[in-house]
Amino acid sequence: MTEHAHATHSVLIVDDDDLGQLALAELLRRWGIEVVTASSPAEAYAAPPCRVIVAELRLTGQTAAEGLELLERLRQQRPESDIVIFSSFLRGSHDERIAGVATALPKTTPFREAAATIRALLERPADRRSTGTTS
Repeated sequence: MTEHAHATHSVLIVDDDDLGQLALAELLRRWGIEVVTASSPAEAYAAPPCRVIVAELRLTGQTAAEGLELLERLRQQRPESDIVIFSSFLRGSHDERIAGVATALPKTTPFREAAATIRALLERPADRRSTGTTS
């Protein structure tokens, strides 16, 4: 896991797909965004606070219920963070209401588009951020 102090423009990427995680992280870093990565729930829970959390819905070996539990626990730990689901396991538009996430993007979304969505969340004023409540 990459360690960074409490950055005002920081992103935590929780994904065990190393190549995908690296590609998105490097693109965000090129845009001047500080990135922390985690490949497991334990690493995600131990990561420093970040403005945006980008999470795979199901890490390897996890059930859908365990993936939802990860999102819910991160939301409870970090109510100030916007959560983005970036996953191969999205089933439909209802997924973006799971655990009060800000948005949900299928992994087929081009990395530039996903990064632009993340950057827009970072630039959003604090009072317009996700409330952490389920719609």
